[in-house]
Amino acid sequence: SLNAATTNLSRATLENVTANRPVAWWLMGCAGMVGAMVAVGGATRLTRSGLSMVTWKPHGGLPPITDQEWADEFELYKKFPEFQQRQHMTVDDFKQIYFWEYSHRMLGRTVGLAFAAPLAYFLIRKRIPKEMYGRLAALFGLGAFQWLHRSATVLAITIASGAFVAGIDAGMAYNTFPKMGDQWLPDGMFDMEVLITGAYALARNPNVWWQIPAPAKTALNLNVAAAAGQVMLGISTLLNCVPIPLAIAHQTGALVLMTSTVYTLHTLRFARPLGYKWASSIKQASKP
Repeated sequence: SLNAATTNLSRATLENVTANRPVAWWLMGCAGMVGAMVAVGGATRLTRSGLSMVTWKPHGGLPPITDQEWADEFELYKKFPEFQQRQHMTVDDFKQIYFWEYSHRMLGRTVGLAFAAPLAYFLIRKRIPKEMYGRLAALFGLGAFQWLHRSATVLAITIASGAFVAGIDAGMAYNTFPKMGDQWLPDGMFDMEVLITGAYALARNPNVWWQIPAPAKTALNLNVAAAAGQVMLGISTLLNCVPIPLAIAHQTGALVLMTSTVYTLHTLRFARPLGYKWASSIKQASKP
């Protein structure tokens, strides 16, 4: 009967979700750690701490401990061009920037271990669905490329440009709002293909909002809130001449915005198709 088919399908779905729950928690934990690494990396860049560790050792994890070890590490740092621009630096100043770079490197190793070890375990226990093999292999490959200090064009253009803005101190160029320099409307402001496309789509179907599933509406609201928060953080960062705490918050906000956008796309893509798949499965199961 239809009720029996629905019950069996619900039980099978629940069992599948329960079986994959550890995998889901593992992936979400890794995503959270990557988010933390982005924040620490932003602080490392903003404080110009990235070149404080002039040697790269794949193994070993203890920083300098004794005064002599700190002095030796500082002497190595003095041999590089970065120190020529910061000759006023003392050992105590060096310890501060060393902390950020050390934290960034150690966190990167921790993320790699937190991803690779459970991945091997879940593969051995056959807890990962086969359709996820390719995606997880791609994630592992991206991590390997980062570990080898190679670049990969995989992030959104906005986040990448934000990293360049932070790296070259471009935020210092226009510490004004709402004007950009002396202009209210900078050149090319209305070259917004996405805005025009969205306005056209809304004009053709003004009731499109009411046709969106409830989960997707929630995701869209979160996405709008994240975008608004990012705009406010960006303005505050500019008007205050890029203080490090606000700049770090702004970089972290870019990650929040990207995450909310991915979640929105997920709900828009799978909300209705899953419903259709569910109905089709029930219909198929109810056939004699």
